[in-house]
Amino acid sequence: MQPGSACRFVKISICLFFIILVSAGITSQPTHANTLFVVGAPFPRISVIDSRGHPSGLGVEIVRQIAQQLGYKTSIQLMPLERALREMRLGKADLMIGPYYSDQREQYMRFSQFPFYSDPILLYVRKDYPLDWNGELPVLEGHLIGLSRGWNYGQAFNRYKMHLSTYTVNSVRANFIRLAKGRIDVFLCHPRHATALIEQLGLEAEITALPHHLTTNHGYFGFSKIRPTEAFQQRFERAFDELKKTGKLNQLNRHYGLTQAAIPKHL
Repeated sequence: MQPGSACRFVKISICLFFIILVSAGITSQPTHANTLFVVGAPFPRISVIDSRGHPSGLGVEIVRQIAQQLGYKTSIQLMPLERALREMRLGKADLMIGPYYSDQREQYMRFSQFPFYSDPILLYVRKDYPLDWNGELPVLEGHLIGLSRGWNYGQAFNRYKMHLSTYTVNSVRANFIRLAKGRIDVFLCHPRHATALIEQLGLEAEITALPHHLTTNHGYFGFSKIRPTEAFQQRFERAFDELKKTGKLNQLNRHYGLTQAAIPKHL
């Protein structure tokens, strides 16, 4: 190799080295010019569309505050739960607001270290329906149980489900209507969603929640395993921890009528 050729080779090698470094830095963050693509499902007080047609709620506000702090814009879309999960599976979104943890979902998204809200799952029945619920799943055999598509009812219920009669529909509202009309015997739901809806439907005199919750689900932030979000998640987690330490997270919870969750996902 001639001296001039050797010099050019070294220069080209150095340029390629820096190109690789820059590329690595870029792909460690969400793409599309620092816009964070966020999905969620309509969850009362967590992620809803407000009277102006804009996404609102505790989860939405947390994402917006942290994204702004980290220098990101946000594109937040709320959609049916199954569609939001599909967007995450296909790598079309960077982050999901509020999913419950499950082994299946962990195959395509990483969950935040801590949840930001918790939901006890209760059994709702007609007030004249005879069900002596004591928290034991065998008691539910022989009763038709209404479920909402895409919801997670806990590992114990999922394992025992083959022994139960269940009927799944797309919405919580549809399940409460079916319950009131006697088309299902029991409906599994959390009070955050149920209380306001029962009042809205005028069913307070007909439907009640039984004591002894089925399980408690915890809602997290989910980060795409397909899109390059791992480094961003680390920064997000640190910013979320700062919200807790400064008391701002408690303020947001009180604003939306919620209590702060503080239970790790592995418990």
